Amino acid sequence: MLKPVGLAAGKGGRQPFIGRVRELVADGPLKDAVEALLKALQEVSRQIGILTRRLMGPARQDQAA
Repeated sequence: MLKPVGLAAGKGGRQPFIGRVRELVADGPLKDAVEALLKALQEVSRQIGILTRRLMGPARQDQAA
């Protein structure tokens, strides 16, 4: 969504990805759309963490047995 309009968040660096993206679109026409996508990204990441913990618990118990 950002590249076609000449914006790039880049890779790595000290600043987290979400912060870099927010700076790029601050006060611009893409701000609302990008903010919605960032919220979705955060929720998906949160859900992945929950599912990973749910799967790793039994897996660790199986290894210990």
